[in-house]
Amino acid sequence: FDILRVGRDHSIAEPEQTIVSFEPRHTEAFTRIHQQVHPEAHRTAERIVADGIPLLIALDGDTVLGYASSTIVPGSAIGTIEHVGVDQDLPQDRRTEVYRNLLAASTRRLFTDPAVSYVEIVARAERTHVLNELGFHLFHAMRAYRTT
Repeated sequence: FDILRVGRDHSIAEPEQTIVSFEPRHTEAFTRIHQQVHPEAHRTAERIVADGIPLLIALDGDTVLGYASSTIVPGSAIGTIEHVGVDQDLPQDRRTEVYRNLLAASTRRLFTDPAVSYVEIVARAERTHVLNELGFHLFHAMRAYRTT
């Protein structure tokens, strides 16, 4: 895992698909995708919703394709993209497209807060190419990763 960062000064393109804020009608699909992609995450789908963590949902019509959660680190100028999940039943090229659009939408949303100067994400090495395309750069290479 690596921590990647993009600054407010970098222009992030608008997503090329429908991205909306989470609504209760998305719960079942969001939960399924979160369990599919992050089965051992320290935050369950139920906890993310209960804690009111902001979620963006990628849609194709009424079909949920994926989601992204993000927060602002209290007392800092850093927004973080916490989780990104895309339906694993989609073809790989479509999953990459949805992932890219969710990252772009989450980053743009975090930058709507004038206090946020940077957006960070912890990502697996195989995902860094998509993040680099959006302007994210390696901020810190992690040697170990632990959840509590």
